[in-house]
Amino acid sequence: SEPPPQRTAWTMRLKLILWVVFGGAACFQQAAQGRRLLFRRLGASSSDVVVDLERLGAMSPKLRVRSSPVRGLEAAQKLSKGEVAIKIDRALALEVADDGKPSELVGTGVLSRDAWRSLTWEGKLAAEVLHLAGTTKNGSSYWLESLPRSYGELPVFWGDEVLESAAYYEPVIRSAKALRETWRVQAKVLSSAFENVDEERALWALATVRTRAFSGPLEATGSLRQRVFLVAFAAWLALGYVALGLGSFEDAGRGFAVAVLSTVVADFLVTSDVFAAPVDDADDLVNARRRHVVAPGLDLANHRSTNSDEVSLTYFTDAVALTAATDLDPGAELCATYGKKSNAQLLVNYGFVERENPNDDFVFPDLDDDTDAAQAKRIPPFLRGKRVTRTGFPPAVAAAALAECGGDNAKAA
Repeated sequence: SEPPPQRTAWTMRLKLILWVVFGGAACFQQAAQGRRLLFRRLGASSSDVVVDLERLGAMSPKLRVRSSPVRGLEAAQKLSKGEVAIKIDRALALEVADDGKPSELVGTGVLSRDAWRSLTWEGKLAAEVLHLAGTTKNGSSYWLESLPRSYGELPVFWGDEVLESAAYYEPVIRSAKALRETWRVQAKVLSSAFENVDEERALWALATVRTRAFSGPLEATGSLRQRVFLVAFAAWLALGYVALGLGSFEDAGRGFAVAVLSTVVADFLVTSDVFAAPVDDADDLVNARRRHVVAPGLDLANHRSTNSDEVSLTYFTDAVALTAATDLDPGAELCATYGKKSNAQLLVNYGFVERENPNDDFVFPDLDDDTDAAQAKRIPPFLRGKRVTRTGFPPAVAAAALAECGGDNAKAA
């Protein structure tokens, strides 16, 4: 006699569950295996190096590195608008994500899980840099050799006396001191975790990351390798659907086609995440869940606020790329934008200011009439602690100024 229909249905479900579990485990185990083997051959530090983009692993047939007035990227041949000017395999980039997952450094015992969790994204990327330096093989230290030996232009490394006399601008002083304290904590964790790494070396790694990292949205899907195994998993499910007698080959084929098509559509219609340089804890790029990348070669691109050239992570080709937003003639510089940053932000985080910066601003001192009596006379109360940009005051401040001047627009201006 035939078994009851209910028992047959449960038997088929059990077979399907086992098929999914064992097939999926095999696929995702492959997808999760190492991804940075090539890049981990890099190593120690020097700065007197003429950079060869090809030796960095970057694909940039129409670019060259210029050395003056400051090092950067320029077109060697004509670049067309929308053309990828330079890209590097994602496996050659350093990368961390705000997804709570431990790095391979934890899995291999380089860092403890607690140490990894205590690090900011910046500290985690610095740990990757230090690990590269500690595992360098002969002849494979090219990228790190091209980096500066020190970052004395960053206010975080200035003493308090120099900082207060040179900057004399409270937002810069306050931000630099806050960043210094954050880095000191991170440097202690890093120097404790790595042999032969003192706090000075750890601070160097943090500065390297700060001045070179780009951040973009943390996407839900993974790398090209992971996508391949997702397709393989879909094929496994389709075969199991037919083999277990759950449906026809045509039904399984349609389901498999939908799974593959969804992956392709996601890659081509939403082909990449655009990256910008993170600045500080007040920046949305840092507060949101992000992916942070240091890409050799692309990190040579200088900043220009008016630029719209984009650094992006292109999932289908698994590469980090910089695309030209306009036509560039030979000799023209290819820049990236670090985002809409004021000169105070640029100085604290990158050690330079930009002439005619359209995003520049000024924050008036927040004074006390008793402790800062002399200066308080020159700054009316409605301006204290307020921010003004190149386009003017915020509406509330403008309204307060107008009220202070009895509604006289000319006097308020």
